[in-house]
Amino acid sequence: RRFDVGNPQDFIKTNIHFGLKHQEFGEEFRRWLEEVIKE
Repeated sequence: RRFDVGNPQDFIKTNIHFGLKHQEFGEEFRRWLEEVIKE
């Protein structure tokens, strides 16, 4: 999979993707993101 980080929206999506997949803090990031979405 390739990611185009040349525009701001895709840059943010890419960071979210890798944040969710991160072995060390992915679950904590997922919980935080779910709370942000609820706001």
